[in-house]
Amino acid sequence: MFVLGKPSANQLQEVLQVQAQKTLTYPEVGWTKEGESPSNGYYVHAQAVRLGSGKAAYDRAVQAIREWRQFEVDFVDLFPNRPSLEVGTNLIVCARHFPLWSINTCRIVYLVDEKTEEKQSFGFGYGTLPAHSEQGEERFLVEWDQRSDVVEYKILAYSKPNHWLVALLLPLAIQIQNSFRFGSLRALQNAVNDSSKSV
Repeated sequence: MFVLGKPSANQLQEVLQVQAQKTLTYPEVGWTKEGESPSNGYYVHAQAVRLGSGKAAYDRAVQAIREWRQFEVDFVDLFPNRPSLEVGTNLIVCARHFPLWSINTCRIVYLVDEKTEEKQSFGFGYGTLPAHSEQGEERFLVEWDQRSDVVEYKILAYSKPNHWLVALLLPLAIQIQNSFRFGSLRALQNAVNDSSKSV
């Protein structure tokens, strides 16, 4: 949903209370967990960035995800500021598009905390609720490949419009989505680098 001006905390709380009673707006729940995405009308986004190497870098990246540092993007606000990292948690991603703000409600649908002989992975995926300008799912994952010792942050998402304005301005909407994801890659890189300097 779109509003004029930055929404207040009270407005967002009211929206979240209503949305908590709603169901997800897409049937392919959990597909991103296995690195999959549907092809029926969805736009697929996949980006990744190297964060460093070794266990120390991985541990810093996991902590950054726990603190939602990947959302430290200039035109984005989270509500609440640090949602509980649990399946079923509802949250709002607010994005500024002068003079409008979009209120995008989401629900965490799965967590990832896996360890094998070859890699370790940590992250989560959330899906869209009705008061979201898109419909689909997005995964935020940090991964340590122990064969190469490389630590990466990976984003995978699939989405399609859930609001007439997004459908009308789809190329611009895709550009905004990409701006968020590239900003998210930089934000997590910065969080991992900053925490390494303070150790």
